[in-house]
Amino acid sequence: MREAVKRAGLVAFCAAIGACAAGSNIDAPSGSGDGAADAGAGGSGGDATTSSTSTGTGGGGGGATTTATGKGDALPEGAVTFVQGPACPEGWGAYSAANGRVIVPLVGDDPAGTTHGTELANGEDRLHTHGVTATFKIGSVSYAGVVGGGNHGVGAAGDVAFSATSSAASTGLPYVQLLACRKVSAPTVKKSLPSGMLLFFDTPACPIGWKRAQTQGRLVLGLPKGAPADLAFGGNPLEPGETRTHTHATANLLTTSSHGIALASGCCGGGYAESGAYESKDDTTAGDAALPTIELLQCEKQ
Repeated sequence: MREAVKRAGLVAFCAAIGACAAGSNIDAPSGSGDGAADAGAGGSGGDATTSSTSTGTGGGGGGATTTATGKGDALPEGAVTFVQGPACPEGWGAYSAANGRVIVPLVGDDPAGTTHGTELANGEDRLHTHGVTATFKIGSVSYAGVVGGGNHGVGAAGDVAFSATSSAASTGLPYVQLLACRKVSAPTVKKSLPSGMLLFFDTPACPIGWKRAQTQGRLVLGLPKGAPADLAFGGNPLEPGETRTHTHATANLLTTSSHGIALASGCCGGGYAESGAYESKDDTTAGDAALPTIELLQCEKQ
């Protein structure tokens, strides 16, 4: 009787905590000889898969060996990151919205997932062009004699405008292609994450325990060796809906050729172009680097 009461109490205890490592042989009659425990399915404790074996004599009262195998991770659902490999880990799915795009911390009030430009193809080094314009001021020379007549083919002095489109060129930006993955399941491991960790999220707000990082509108760069962290440099942060453009300084040269005419230099046939070399320094028209991006919320673990 005492043995039965003890067993009933153990069953109640196991039911209360929801996690018995031993198998179901706990209800075996007293004195049943060698008792091989069934694989116990007692509660797993939430974030681990538990398998149990138990060996012993006298009704399975022997010692138990429990092996717990953790699955999943502690990262919040909606997190987006890159992985090294051809497939996303368990609990994550391929984030195709980022295919061929650079992930940029969310700009202003833009919604997460806002894209700019056309995604890059496999191994593509995107080219871009600029418009080039210049104005040359051609000097004047005068000749003595009758203006016009048989003196054809000479140029006129004054401004000469020039416009063209540059050859397509690369920005020279270095890339590496990695698989973008999005967390599609809730955290399965209860483990604290380090304060200061930064993650992208395809969500409208940062999860509980996270805050919006102060990186909005800037490309995130791996820290160069020996450099200080959190240094913002370059241009101003991107504005909502902005396509950042740039220009190039140009130095353009125009050389005119001489042209023989039957007049002596002097007064008063003026307005003819003076032969020589003329330079014009101008900026190209503004163009963008054609870098395709996707904006995502970047959050910092508190």
